Amino acid sequence: MSETTKIGPPSRVGQAQRHHELDKSQQPKSTRPAAGVSTERAEILRRVANFRAHQVKLTRDREKYYERVQERIRTSLETPVTPKPL
Repeated sequence: MSETTKIGPPSRVGQAQRHHELDKSQQPKSTRPAAGVSTERAEILRRVANFRAHQVKLTRDREKYYERVQERIRTSLETPVTPKPL
């Protein structure tokens, strides 16, 4: 007859020991973000703020231009046009 050996679940002591033996390259990465992520986020936020400020400036300039054009049109409509002699 052949002998069969029952293999039970691995013990926690064995798991901890094996985990400890792994070198650093094989250990799981931490879930904490790297220090560079916060500086990248700050850079992105700064760029977005600059973009929004630029958009506000462009909108303001466009509105000023529109008002100037409208004023010229109103002025030209108020002034009678004299026909040129043929």
